[in-house]
Amino acid sequence: MLDESGILVINVPNKFSFSYRLQYFFYKLKLKKQFSSSWSDPARTPDHLFEPTITSMLYLLNKNGYDVLEYYTYSRKDPVSNQSVFSKFMNRFLKIGSNLAFITTAKKA
Repeated sequence: MLDESGILVINVPNKFSFSYRLQYFFYKLKLKKQFSSSWSDPARTPDHLFEPTITSMLYLLNKNGYDVLEYYTYSRKDPVSNQSVFSKFMNRFLKIGSNLAFITTAKKA
């Protein structure tokens, strides 16, 4: 349904974000009582059935006929504006923000 010149933007959670890793670290140190990762907690309904990684999303998009124009991570609070230099470094270079964004277009036939 995407027009030939259309752009598809996909936003998904980042399983390898800094905040996710920090929460898991505190849980392992027993400084946090609960840590839930999708299906590991039967009492909790998972937020997502699948939490993709950058590699898996790039593979999925490529296999389904999309060219990735750009991808980056961002914080839930502010995806594009007023980011500090540190935040831009973490999100754009290290790619450890809490969400992933992929900007794609259909491959030319």
